[in-house]
Amino acid sequence: MIHVLSKLGSAAVTFVIAVSLAVVLSSVGGDPVANLLGPLAPKEQVEAERAALGLDRPLPVQVISTLGDVARGDLGTSLRYEQPCWDIIKSRFPQSLKLMVFALLLGILVGVPLGVIAALRENTIVDRLVMTIALTGQSFPLYWLSMMAVLLFSLKLGWLPAGRADGWSHIVLPGVVLSLLPIGRIARLTRASMSRVLDEDYILAARARGLSATRTVGIHALRNAALPVVTIIGLQAGGLLSGAVTVEVVFAWPGLGSLAVDAVSFRDFKLVQAIVIFGAFIFVTINFAVDVLYGILDPRIRLRSA
Repeated sequence: MIHVLSKLGSAAVTFVIAVSLAVVLSSVGGDPVANLLGPLAPKEQVEAERAALGLDRPLPVQVISTLGDVARGDLGTSLRYEQPCWDIIKSRFPQSLKLMVFALLLGILVGVPLGVIAALRENTIVDRLVMTIALTGQSFPLYWLSMMAVLLFSLKLGWLPAGRADGWSHIVLPGVVLSLLPIGRIARLTRASMSRVLDEDYILAARARGLSATRTVGIHALRNAALPVVTIIGLQAGGLLSGAVTVEVVFAWPGLGSLAVDAVSFRDFKLVQAIVIFGAFIFVTINFAVDVLYGILDPRIRLRSA
């Protein structure tokens, strides 16, 4: 319990800092009202709009006011849609969540076995091939991979639809493209962690006792190698939020990424700020869950916190 409470306190502090930065950075990029109304807008209109949006107050007061609004579940009102930002985000987030879960599950189901195989065949052609595939998946930009996937599998071969979200077949291309980065990172870290664990004395002792390779690797080695892998999976889950922006735009996927691009294009700073705050909340929540899971997998961490 002490471990969970300490991690919860750290998560709360991190979220408060993230919200404060979102407010500060929205003002650093220039006057949002001037950007919204244009350079030809009368000064009186600009000042009236600033007062209506609360931007005429000192920056610390704006930060405190925004923190209070967020605590009440109020993310502001969209300037373009003229409705609460939370309602807009709530309507788009399920599509982004579906894409993220698909990509993350694919990353785990492919990345972990690849890393284990590479560790078991260390310094062989299999190991080099797996690591080459993993490194390749991390090297190419997502926007280029997305466009190449559309050109090849949709336009040329006609195997899969190019965009939208009308069914499960539409999620395959964007989901696979988005999963390439976590597949590479999970595979490389799993390989490194498994290689270290396989050289431990207790693994050698298990083999000497005649335990099968499946039992030795699946129960003893993989469980002890899981801690850094769990960490990278949690980080990739949060990182998929930013990576999904490019993929969603290319594939016309109606999620938070495409919504953020539209909000920036229409200079709807309130909606942009709300999306950033919501993304920070998701990222902090995922990392809090990973920290708690860390304590479950390794009791020494709980005892250290206590």
